[in-house]
Amino acid sequence: MTSATATQSTVVDNTVTGGGLLRETVHIVSRPVTSTWQWTAPRTCDITPSWIGGDGEFTEGVGANGQRALRRRFTDEVTMYASPVESITTVMQAAGEAGIAPRVIESAGDEVISELLPEAWRPAKLDELRDTRLLLHALDARRSVHELDLGSRALTCARSVVHRSLVRDVFIMRERCLEEGIFLPRNVDGILGELKPFLDAAGALAHDPVLCHGDGAASNLLIDGTDPDTPPLLTGWTVCGLRDPYEEAGSVLSELHPFCAADDAQVLRRLGLDSQKLFIAQGFAVLDGVLWALIGLWRSKINSDKSIDCTKYGMWRLVKARYQLDTFPELNEWLEAQR
Repeated sequence: MTSATATQSTVVDNTVTGGGLLRETVHIVSRPVTSTWQWTAPRTCDITPSWIGGDGEFTEGVGANGQRALRRRFTDEVTMYASPVESITTVMQAAGEAGIAPRVIESAGDEVISELLPEAWRPAKLDELRDTRLLLHALDARRSVHELDLGSRALTCARSVVHRSLVRDVFIMRERCLEEGIFLPRNVDGILGELKPFLDAAGALAHDPVLCHGDGAASNLLIDGTDPDTPPLLTGWTVCGLRDPYEEAGSVLSELHPFCAADDAQVLRRLGLDSQKLFIAQGFAVLDGVLWALIGLWRSKINSDKSIDCTKYGMWRLVKARYQLDTFPELNEWLEAQR
């Protein structure tokens, strides 16, 4: 999507920046979707290194005509860091129409119903991103999101799309953790302190926002287990919105390192970005890890279901962020030049 297209969409304040719950911010009136669906019990959340299903309640259903669907309900726990539901739904509809995500069947209030893919389809795992072919397909899908046209006639209910900022989100989530009395591991402020030159230069380094998926977790890729040549579909649109495209690249690098060796410059080029600015994507990769570390710690404190160990996930992301800051050569060279 070009900058001109981006300006045609209504941009609203980031929910995180607003400091209130999503439902208070966008005045969502919760109402059930079509009652003709027959629903099963909610799926159990699977907190893995990619946090599968950790940001909502998911149930499978069957319609009167035999159509199978997946319902996602956005729960209170995600409202502090998720994009507004209307924004998420708008992007999901566009992606579904473009064939890079499951199609949205209907939505209402805090629920979205999408087509349920055949059983052969499943979320990808981190080690599978070692397959260059799958990684390139995934990057192509993310680049396609950048080029989506929200003004298409197929999007009969296109509405506002939120404007996201990774730097802003990190500091807001840090503040929310402190307000909840959460003890922050010293690596949080240690990493942010070492990144201070990058944070200070963020405004000058910023690029025109484009529509982005925003979360590079491997589990946000749906793959056909019977056909590796079938391009993956994108899911997990919790933090989608208009953002700096180098943040998108950073979220991918944050997921890949250190376990999936990748040509970082190639990742940027595949996303249509300047590989000479790799240090920017690497800086955002570290920040992406810090953000999800803070989200994990915060969720661990406020979740009603204490059987879900979000702290372990948060610490996992923080350890990765620390390692990445220590080992990203282009980022460290740039940071050294600023001191």
